[in-house]
Amino acid sequence: MRMCFVLTIAFGAVCGCGSDKPTPITNTAAAREIARLGVQTTGPATTIDIALPAQFTDGNYGPKEAACRAASYDLSTAAGMQVAFTGIDISELCGSEPAMIWVVTQGDSVVCAYKSVRPGSLAAPGIWAANDLACHS
Repeated sequence: MRMCFVLTIAFGAVCGCGSDKPTPITNTAAAREIARLGVQTTGPATTIDIALPAQFTDGNYGPKEAACRAASYDLSTAAGMQVAFTGIDISELCGSEPAMIWVVTQGDSVVCAYKSVRPGSLAAPGIWAANDLACHS
């Protein structure tokens, strides 16, 4: 299904048109990265295809880029390019909030992974590095 969307809080207010597909997360770069990180997922995945901005200076991509960098990823390698964000609920809490993991891929390459609060949370910005100790089972 192709749709225009606005995702707030968990995705950090990304606006644009993209593909939003709830799908199983098997045999993909995102699934391999989630397994490598040892994260327990609790539902189907959603993949959003979107072009990243050329710079990550706003309140949306700035925190994502910082979380990526803190976990030794480099989101800037995909600046201005089309990527896929794959998000899925996880069994962990970040702070005291139910969490998701997002894996950013470009083709079969992982660009970044980070954790966020789930939709409906009031925590802001609600984004953590994939390896942040504030996120726990």
